[in-house]
Amino acid sequence: MNIKKIVISVLCVIALFIPTYLAIASYVSTKDAPVSAQNVDRMEIADPNGEVFRLAASENGNDMVSLFHEMGETAVKREELPAQLLGQPFYKVTYFTGSKAVDYKYYFSADAQNCYFVDDLGSVYQIENSQAAKFVSTPYAVALYAESAAPILLNTNGQAIVPSSMEWNYRAANGSFISRGNLPTENNQLTYTMDGGIALNFSVQPDALGVKVYDGGTLIYDGSYDNISTIDVSESKTLSLVLDAHWYEDSSRGYYGQAAYQFKANVVAPAEFYLGRSEIEPGDFVVLTGINVADISKITFSSEPAINYTPTFFADGKYVHALIPISYELEDSKSYTFTIGYGITSQSINLTIKDKTFGKHSYDISATMVNAHRTPATIAAFDAAVKDVYSIADPTAYWSGKFLDYTEAKVMGGILVTGFGRYRTIKATGETYRMTGVDFYTYGSVDVPAVNNGRVVYVGNTDLTGKLVVIEHGYGLKSWYSHLNEISVSVGDTVTTSQSIGKTGSTGFIAATGVNMGMTVFNVPVSPYPLWDNGVEMYFD
Repeated sequence: MNIKKIVISVLCVIALFIPTYLAIASYVSTKDAPVSAQNVDRMEIADPNGEVFRLAASENGNDMVSLFHEMGETAVKREELPAQLLGQPFYKVTYFTGSKAVDYKYYFSADAQNCYFVDDLGSVYQIENSQAAKFVSTPYAVALYAESAAPILLNTNGQAIVPSSMEWNYRAANGSFISRGNLPTENNQLTYTMDGGIALNFSVQPDALGVKVYDGGTLIYDGSYDNISTIDVSESKTLSLVLDAHWYEDSSRGYYGQAAYQFKANVVAPAEFYLGRSEIEPGDFVVLTGINVADISKITFSSEPAINYTPTFFADGKYVHALIPISYELEDSKSYTFTIGYGITSQSINLTIKDKTFGKHSYDISATMVNAHRTPATIAAFDAAVKDVYSIADPTAYWSGKFLDYTEAKVMGGILVTGFGRYRTIKATGETYRMTGVDFYTYGSVDVPAVNNGRVVYVGNTDLTGKLVVIEHGYGLKSWYSHLNEISVSVGDTVTTSQSIGKTGSTGFIAATGVNMGMTVFNVPVSPYPLWDNGVEMYFD
């Protein structure tokens, strides 16, 4: 074999391996090289709203990689970020070179003024305005524009209705419109609940909104949304809706677009509310009952004048109930207007307050008893002991019929000494306070019956009340039994009307053997007297 042929053969073999050698050299070079805009092969832009754009350093992504490289080349190094940018949202841009990655923070503004970035070493640079302007006019700067947010359609329950199709465009800083991409749509016909009728609320009101409504396969409405209230929804039903919404381009605003919606509406008949009584005395409570209410958390309530109380509703089959106390401290008000809202329903109900004057009573009890049992310290200790009891509210109405009147001989034969709400003045000290319960005295220690069915939620002993039992009757209505000599129940026990819970006594702040029986709705003292005659009066259709 001649030398020429050998040389040619060797050169051919070397030529075959050159691409491999070059690839290996390139890999080693890239692997060891620091990440910089010059050798980036891909990048990620995470905007302040959490949207992430992944771009390769070729074709579609190449322009952005080049733009950010130019930003770095023309930026001016600064000592630190301006104070107004500290703690503000930023764009996190991650540059990748091979398996290496570094993060930069970019602070952009829609007007491209005073824009900065912080590199991976913590150095601060101010971006040249013209370079920043190029970025803020790209789709990747969408988070900078409030009008880029596509409209949201909410139903009466606050649920967002997903469109079947949507196009949305917003105006960038350079005046051009950019089409908003990646908008959520849903081709399947979803079902949404609407309480009280058909009501639709757009975050950006459309210029035109056409609506078609089908009951089964029958078209029952075809027109603008303005007249949709003509649809009869006095009974609950499921309807199909087709919406066509348009936001037209206008030089005075920075958006336009259109959307289509196709969904089913489970329309619930309007909620209705009723009071169990139309007039009460100050210190009494009334029951507010509602029907056609699927979610009690969405009921709104207000009162004029204010009653300084927010009612808690409880579900009871097809009804919801709330006990509303009118404190004896509100005795100057003659009437209240309650406004209750649910879904698109708003209803006002008037409650009349009867005239009542609370009497005064002088309490003859020794100074020794006062100093031992009724002081700021003993009152504070009592409040601390029962502070969690007030908020207990079982979702079941345990009570049944009338509540017991302790003055009846067959019940307990107690002597009513000081009534609910009266102003009591202690002779020994001159202190005056309001009675939150009723004092009954008895001849000797006798059984104390539960005034109605319920669950024992507190058993204890405080200097102020002596031995104390509290029974929850449901919905936050409680009876309190103070000054007992003996207690025969435990927390968690269920009791029935007339069942003994202990015996009358003289423990705590009381001048003779007896019991103080008080009632509260949550933390508001209420009068037991109406319950003796009529029980809890509630609306039922």
